[in-house]
Amino acid sequence: MLLVRSPSASGVPCGPATPFGRLGGDEFTVTLAHLARDDDAGKVARKIVNALAESFELGGHKLYVSASVGISVYPVDGREPDTLLKNADTAMYRAKESGRSTYQFYLPQMNERAVARMRIEADLRGALERNEFLLYYQPKVDLASGEISGVEALLRWRPPGRDLVLPDQFISILEDTGLIVPIGEWVVTTVCAQIRRWQAKASGLARLRSTCRRASSGRPTSMK
Repeated sequence: MLLVRSPSASGVPCGPATPFGRLGGDEFTVTLAHLARDDDAGKVARKIVNALAESFELGGHKLYVSASVGISVYPVDGREPDTLLKNADTAMYRAKESGRSTYQFYLPQMNERAVARMRIEADLRGALERNEFLLYYQPKVDLASGEISGVEALLRWRPPGRDLVLPDQFISILEDTGLIVPIGEWVVTTVCAQIRRWQAKASGLARLRSTCRRASSGRPTSMK
């Protein structure tokens, strides 16, 4: 139902002059013709982003969504539909990396970023089975007593033959590909096992916070 209402809510006049279609999943395409200036596409994109930022009333509940828009312009960014679509898709992922709820025009240098992203995604697939993920535990100290009151589990990735990779370089890719779900489950299982080992040693530590976000909520998981 949300997908049905989104096109009309976006404020884009859909019709023969402005074809609007769903590519699959949560991705849509809008074709704008006869623009006076290329910058006008940015104005339409901003209108879409702002309109979708408003709450949706479904089943008595308010839902909030965000939109990331990528823009490619004919003929500068391609003369064939497939090329324009591919470049718009590349710009959309750049918009996502910029924090979502925004838009980006395609730039040739984005292809380099897209290739690098594809390499990271390829390396991430199977990384869990190859035991390439690590958890570091950062203690939290009670300033009043000076005692450790808890720890924070920090997810790191160490590909073979490479330096340690920090989350800001791969978490968004895990979220976009759905790999965040099995890896999030691994984090929960691993930290719970570590808590049991600490408890067996009578460390008194009973609280841990994981910084690996779950795909469903986007928030860290707290375990007590």
